[in-house]
Amino acid sequence: VVKYLYNIKRRLYKYSRRLIFISCRLPLLSGILLYLSLPYAVKPVMKKIAFAISAYIIMLCCVFPTAGQTPAEVDNMIRSGIAYHQSGMYEDALKKYQQALMAEPLNTWANYEAAFTYSVIGELEKSITHCDKVIKAQKDYELDALILKSSCLISLGENGKAISMLKTATSLYPNDNLLWFNLGLAYTADNKNVYARLAYISSI
Repeated sequence: VVKYLYNIKRRLYKYSRRLIFISCRLPLLSGILLYLSLPYAVKPVMKKIAFAISAYIIMLCCVFPTAGQTPAEVDNMIRSGIAYHQSGMYEDALKKYQQALMAEPLNTWANYEAAFTYSVIGELEKSITHCDKVIKAQKDYELDALILKSSCLISLGENGKAISMLKTATSLYPNDNLLWFNLGLAYTADNKNVYARLAYISSI
């Protein structure tokens, strides 16, 4: 049953991405149609107004082209970002992720990869921001985002927040070793050695 529900969620996510792509194309189409209708405007003032509106719409669509990217194009941007990250070109990687997120702000893959890159370059607050978007979506990469966010919180010395979050996370994913290990680290940093020992045992 769980697997069946998961497949339904994946299909809905895929179709929602296609719907976003179609809806982003509509403004450009409306601008073009409005421009083509100019010869049929009766009054000169109407022609000027229609021309100004159509030009504005078309200009916006040209200035923000990523809004109309297909899901496949967005995925390719993310893959390019990962390749840049693996080559140590972190700023270029982040640019690719931001391009993908301009087209799909809630894309969990792009948000997670951006979070991971930010964590590598030490911008932990930004990493947490992107992790939160992934966690809130409750889709793919949720577990990865929980692990990464907890690591960032521990590195920032926010052990109380890390412990609170990890206690909830381990109840959702009781068999994940890294969550339990991070919980042990957070307890250790907070000088709660008995709880830390229990968490470390659970991570084995």
